[in-house]
Amino acid sequence: MTDTIHYRVRWEIDVDAANPTSAARKAEAIMRTPVDGTPDQARVFDVRCAKAARFDRIDLAALRPPRQTPAPHQLRCILTVTLEDETGKKPTRAQLAKASDAVQRAITNRLFGEGFLPDDVCVAEWDLTID
Repeated sequence: MTDTIHYRVRWEIDVDAANPTSAARKAEAIMRTPVDGTPDQARVFDVRCAKAARFDRIDLAALRPPRQTPAPHQLRCILTVTLEDETGKKPTRAQLAKASDAVQRAITNRLFGEGFLPDDVCVAEWDLTID
């Protein structure tokens, strides 16, 4: 049988919450988050041997090698849009530039913000033609 030493391990989590129950649920969610080496996860413990007076601070995220993230899948977005008002008049160049930015943001928000595409996909090239 291996000799073991009794340790006291403390893990403190600071959370903002509306009430104690909500705070406990948030802390539990943090505790259950898988350890993958990201710096924003709560993986720091204060550990004290029962015979010692001081605690040692142990940062598990710093002890693990960072998880290798796969290269993102890259997409090329090609879109051609024709804009005109009800009389058939085309927008100004300034309006077209604003429209191009708005369309790019809308596509990005829709595809990624609403979960249609996973996080490891990125749009590497935008080819938007708005006239």
